[in-house]
Amino acid sequence: MIGLMRQAMHSLRGSRRYALMREGVALQRLSVEELRRRQLARLVQVVDHAVRTVPFYRDLFDELGLKASDIRTFEDFAGLPTLTKQDLRESLPRMLSSASDASRRVDNATGGSTGEPVRFYQDMDVFDAMQGSFMLGLTFAGWKPSDMIVNIWGNPRDKGTARPSVDLKQWLSGSMTVSAYRYGRKEMDDWLEVLARFRRVFVYGYVSVLSDLAEHILACGRKPSSVCAVMTSAEKLHDHQRALIAQAFGCRVHDQYGSREVPCIAVECEHGGMHLLTHSAYAEFLPEPGSELKRLVVTGLTNRTMPLLRYEIGDYATPLSHGCSCGRGFPLIRMDIGRIYDYMLAAGGGKIHGAYFVKIIKEIEGVLSFQFRQSVPGEVELLVKCKEGVSEASTRQLNALPQCVAHDHEGEIRLRVRFVDEIPRTIGGKHRYIVCEVQ
Repeated sequence: MIGLMRQAMHSLRGSRRYALMREGVALQRLSVEELRRRQLARLVQVVDHAVRTVPFYRDLFDELGLKASDIRTFEDFAGLPTLTKQDLRESLPRMLSSASDASRRVDNATGGSTGEPVRFYQDMDVFDAMQGSFMLGLTFAGWKPSDMIVNIWGNPRDKGTARPSVDLKQWLSGSMTVSAYRYGRKEMDDWLEVLARFRRVFVYGYVSVLSDLAEHILACGRKPSSVCAVMTSAEKLHDHQRALIAQAFGCRVHDQYGSREVPCIAVECEHGGMHLLTHSAYAEFLPEPGSELKRLVVTGLTNRTMPLLRYEIGDYATPLSHGCSCGRGFPLIRMDIGRIYDYMLAAGGGKIHGAYFVKIIKEIEGVLSFQFRQSVPGEVELLVKCKEGVSEASTRQLNALPQCVAHDHEGEIRLRVRFVDEIPRTIGGKHRYIVCEVQ
């Protein structure tokens, strides 16, 4: 009954999110071949719309001597140049569709996790599609419309309450957001009180924030019994964080992948498979020179206000050819570790991937959060936030890291450890483990 009320309320407000979710539920049982056929049809429509109504793409196709009708296969599409964040910065006004409704246009921006935030535009239909795909992903974890969703989110652009309380409007909507932009023990206690007010609740949030909350839960012994599943997003989910969150909440952890520019690209099912949502985005995997890694390039299939064709999102991923034991037709990918930008530079000019730095610290007990920062090649600073009463053994391990790093990299990386009370976040509220400021 509650679920039907929520769906009716959103429908009366003109939202199609539940209808779009149901469309996604129906799609998931189709074959990969049928999903690809439908995805290509959507992609062709997006290209046609972009060339007809977006000056940037109209000029691009003219320069290439192409017409929109020349793009009829995935192979045709792969011949187009990729779109970079710098392209967005330099060509923003020319990337707007002339067919877009200014009254429904939303000015958005990336979280700035790779430097300066990048502005772009979307419309309200994108948010409906995003919510529909988000709820579809939650069904992989067992969510039903009668269940509550609590978003513990750290971005100041997203409205959330610093002192969370549950009112009738939030309960009827089936979702509420509490602000994690700035938080400590008291705020985390408040979040736990909110979770305890629901019989069945699904938690969604940044990996780093939920890891901090998990540490707090284990420290104070207040395991929330009403949480059915946790969904993480926005940051790389490492194995030790997944285990920590699962232990604290006593439930399965599902990862979701997407971005503000192209939301809801992939989501993890109950069998651990990361499934591409083929109706939401089209993903391509380009070889990275000198590496076995594949560079992820995506095209959103829902934003007609500002279409992004072959967008360099800045992450690594690998397509998988096998199916998933869950039976869903959505194809599988493996999210390869870290962002493209997550590396440090050695004194001799070589690159050291961020996975190395995460590995050397993740097993040290008592570390709440950390960040490796570099502004000069060969010099790295480690900021560490430890829990109160951290053991002498852990402190010795942390202080020994500079010697270990120097040994592993033959002196081409000098590490300095600094203990801090807080780790700086990006403008969008994300926590970054690796920050390389070397141009």
